[in-house]
Amino acid sequence: SAEEIEKAKAIWKSLLAYTTDVLSKFGKAGKNNGESKPSLSDLLDLVGKAHALPTPEEAFGRRDPSARTMSENMNSIIDAIDTGRDCVAKILKNLKDDGEGIEVE
Repeated sequence: SAEEIEKAKAIWKSLLAYTTDVLSKFGKAGKNNGESKPSLSDLLDLVGKAHALPTPEEAFGRRDPSARTMSENMNSIIDAIDTGRDCVAKILKNLKDDGEGIEVE
């Protein structure tokens, strides 16, 4: 319905602002002025909630540039989740292995 689409648009606009902020923090390794990056579980919650919404293209239309930016931001968040999961897996593997410890890159 039109009301649901308007609600989705408002939520996506908020998500765009939030994801833009989060992605800007990812590029500042250790230089976040005391601000921490969101946790992996927070990013997973974000993606889960966004998945329940109509896609940005459905809400704004395929030709709207903000819909494209929203989709790109969410794809970047998903990439960050994948990277985080890989790091967690590597840590768990090293902890389970011969007790050699974790090599810090």
